[in-house]
Amino acid sequence: VKDLCLRSKQAAMAEISVVGVHRVELVVDDKVQKGNSITAKVRLVDQNGSILRANSKLIDVTVVPSQKINENILTISKIHKANSEEIFFNLKGKEVGTIAINAIASTNVTKVKSTSKSVQVFPPIRLDPRNITLLIGAKFQILANGGPNQPDSQVEYSIENKGTKIANANSIGVITGMTLGSTIITGRIMGLDKITNEKIVVSEDTVNVNVVKLDGIKISSPIVKMKVNTEIPLAATGSSDPFNQNAFAFGSAFPRLKFHWSINNAEVAELRSVFHANGVSNDGAFNTASIRLKAKKPGRVLVKLKARITSPLDANNQFQFLK
Repeated sequence: VKDLCLRSKQAAMAEISVVGVHRVELVVDDKVQKGNSITAKVRLVDQNGSILRANSKLIDVTVVPSQKINENILTISKIHKANSEEIFFNLKGKEVGTIAINAIASTNVTKVKSTSKSVQVFPPIRLDPRNITLLIGAKFQILANGGPNQPDSQVEYSIENKGTKIANANSIGVITGMTLGSTIITGRIMGLDKITNEKIVVSEDTVNVNVVKLDGIKISSPIVKMKVNTEIPLAATGSSDPFNQNAFAFGSAFPRLKFHWSINNAEVAELRSVFHANGVSNDGAFNTASIRLKAKKPGRVLVKLKARITSPLDANNQFQFLK
């Protein structure tokens, strides 16, 4: 470079390096819930390992499926961010499945492609049942469906702050009723955001837990008329809410409950354990909230059920039965 306005015996020298896109790097999480979105980041790297600022007039950067198979699993759109050396894309889960994607930088001269990255679109996690009713000391395990494929779908269970005294949840989703009241249990699948390196919630769901006392007990029977030599199941339920206050609500209660079943005419029918076919009897068993009735001969029979607690709770104003 020579300045024509000044007399100089020396010319100024400058080294200019002409570089191009040598490598394309794609950074993206490997899973997204159906209906949700994640962000993908693309870097353009030159021969010297430096990040190139993408000029949209010179370089066209896209993120596309590696193959046309299952290309409708994701919806991909560019996010415009000013003064950024990196290019960002929004990836929205459209259909459940797994898809491989590439970032491509295209110029008039060449086309450079990143290594493929797999993204799994998974169904939202769902906890069942939606409402859980328990007596104090009873247990019930939540069933978690959906979420990412194993081994990425470890569910973490938590209870809202005020509800920790009402119920307890362990690492595998077993809920224990602690004190009377209602609370909400949340199941979350956690992950790591590969762009921010922060822990994020990948998917979550909630269920309601009600810890109650029984106002009374009643017998639930599918029918009131039956043929000779047939059997029907009988079950104990709560008198105020037979649908929710069932054997699942108190079958595992501790202190244990004692149910005493009896009939007024042993010639017409007999009571059997639900495990009678395996030679197991209910005699002396606790928490036998269900039983089977077998008809022996024509006639009428009255089935009675009495329930009691085996020991009181060691807490004020806390009861398994209405005091």
